Amino acid sequence: MRFSTLARGAARGFPASRCCGLGLALLSAAWGCALPGPAERGLVVATAPSPSEVERYCAWYGTRQGATLYFGQAAFWSTSRERGGDPRADLLHEGPLPIGRFDLETETLLPPLRADRPGGRSGVWDVLVAPGGSVFFTTFFEAAGRVDPRSGEVRHLDELGLGLNELAPGPDGGVLASRYGPGDAGDGDGGLVAFDVEGAALAEWPIRSGRDHQVAPKTPAWDPLRGELWATTDVLPRSGGAGPIRHPTFVLDAHGGLLRRIESPEIHFVAFGPDGTGYRAVVSGRQLRLEIAPASGAAERVLSKMGDAIVGPVRARLEAGTVEPEAAHSLLILLCDLGTRGAYETAVTHLDWFMEEIGPGASAEWICLFGSEELIEPLRDWLDEDPAMVGQALLLLGAIHNVRMARLSTEVKATSKE
Repeated sequence: MRFSTLARGAARGFPASRCCGLGLALLSAAWGCALPGPAERGLVVATAPSPSEVERYCAWYGTRQGATLYFGQAAFWSTSRERGGDPRADLLHEGPLPIGRFDLETETLLPPLRADRPGGRSGVWDVLVAPGGSVFFTTFFEAAGRVDPRSGEVRHLDELGLGLNELAPGPDGGVLASRYGPGDAGDGDGGLVAFDVEGAALAEWPIRSGRDHQVAPKTPAWDPLRGELWATTDVLPRSGGAGPIRHPTFVLDAHGGLLRRIESPEIHFVAFGPDGTGYRAVVSGRQLRLEIAPASGAAERVLSKMGDAIVGPVRARLEAGTVEPEAAHSLLILLCDLGTRGAYETAVTHLDWFMEEIGPGASAEWICLFGSEELIEPLRDWLDEDPAMVGQALLLLGAIHNVRMARLSTEVKATSKE
């Protein structure tokens, strides 16, 4: 087994093979902490014997509590390579379910926690220390669970189902997990699952991408500032289908409705701090680049106090094409909150740009707050792209202006079924 961490100064511009190390660094930041040690230390490596005599285990994702870093251990990659890329090769042998522990102060490996189960075959993938101290873990092919690091008590959460992949802090102090798929040979869509610190399921939000593709979520994240759910994904052709594998990130509202789909840049990892500060590892050529997106709610409130005076500079930046795509959502919210004629004209003039950058659903949801009948026709042009969200905006505007609701409702329902 090999386990590595990155010092704080090594987070930017390192090769993509360091993805797991970046994930640990970002997860620590999201929980309001940072890896110890001066930046000049660079890479720290610790090794330990494999916990199995017949399989070679690798370190997986990690989570920190105090001076202890917990990390999953699984033989998935080594067994897969040995059997020509078979993703289920780890299930050929029974084996232990260790959760590694690393002391960040002494930089030594500690005895692992054990989440063993009679007949268990899949190793531990991701781990997360939840409020209260329990260490939650996933195994994908088998049940997830939690371990009390003080008593060693283990509870396997069969009721949550199979296919759970990565973990993150969730809404209301709970846990958020990605379900990469059904956990068997099927090609059903995955989604996000929320459960409380006792392991009781709270909600599940499926993520879909049409009839010909299967969505397999990877990294989940909860943005507490905006109430948004994020998921990096693999979008795969269904059985018998053809086409490339894509890696978009889906952003959902708190009820699971699609707000936007980010195709570029490709996001490998995403996490949010308690204040909504975003941390994203994005692909840049053959490297990963760390992007930190400050919580924007406070900035929007400050700018909105400037009133219509802010519209001119915003319009000028939009017309010059110098607005960063990351700022699109905040700018549209700002314009809609202002609600002035100048703000309306700026938003409508650049409606196609907002639609492309933040998605038809999120754009329609905000711009319909202007309540203008003039918006009905341009929004119709985007109805096929997001029938649910754009359709709701059209129905709202239709109700305000007494447009023939029966016809409009029929169009929305017919588009939703296609």
